[in-house]
Amino acid sequence: MKVMMYVRRIFLVVGLVSGLIFGCAVPKHTADEAIKAQKERAMSQKLGVRFESMVDKVNSKTLSNYLETVFTRLQESSPSVIPIDNSLLLRIEILKRIPQNKWSNFAFPNRGFYLSLGLLKTFEYESEIAAVLAIQMAHLNQRDLLEKVSLVSQPGPDVGFFGSKGVFAFSQENEVSAIKSAVGILYRAGYDSRGVISVCERYKENLKKSPYSNEALDVFIETARREIALYSPVRNPIVRTSEFIKMNRLLRNL
Repeated sequence: MKVMMYVRRIFLVVGLVSGLIFGCAVPKHTADEAIKAQKERAMSQKLGVRFESMVDKVNSKTLSNYLETVFTRLQESSPSVIPIDNSLLLRIEILKRIPQNKWSNFAFPNRGFYLSLGLLKTFEYESEIAAVLAIQMAHLNQRDLLEKVSLVSQPGPDVGFFGSKGVFAFSQENEVSAIKSAVGILYRAGYDSRGVISVCERYKENLKKSPYSNEALDVFIETARREIALYSPVRNPIVRTSEFIKMNRLLRNL
């Protein structure tokens, strides 16, 4: 009987020690993922710095704070899209001018969003602001930029940002997927998901400024309509908050 007790104790000790050893060890795939994520953050920051040297930004803390408030609402209702992490402070900037002179929007992982002033000036509803941010959130979640940059042999000065050959010229498949995701992001945050359609219609009204063709916009609108039909209507959706009205006045005076 005593022998059995000793054997049990030995097995118990061995089990505890093994648990400590293997429990503290970091699996190789986890370590590799951490290294990859660190490299991607460094690359994103480097590209973001160069991007900012090529554009003109609006210097308005009031506008940035408002946009960050909208983003926070979207993020908190869809944490799986962009995990909430206070150590990764995403900035939101408004662009006055970019090469190619189009109303394009951009987002860099772990750095921030860059929205077109010209496009923002055309908006009448807060859901349109939320839609632009939601679409960019979806692109980040899909890793569209990172995948495009990974195709460049030496990411750095050779990476182009603008035009049909730039790293932000995502495939129509990527764009359609982002549209679908944006509809859900808006819905969960209490915004009218038709804001996605409104943004596309703003582009159609200003095709010379649109980074998308008329045909592509038609596809985006039809995609959004079909996706919206999958959800029940939002009760009392956010339309125009007092903060949006103030922001809209500031934008129109720029």
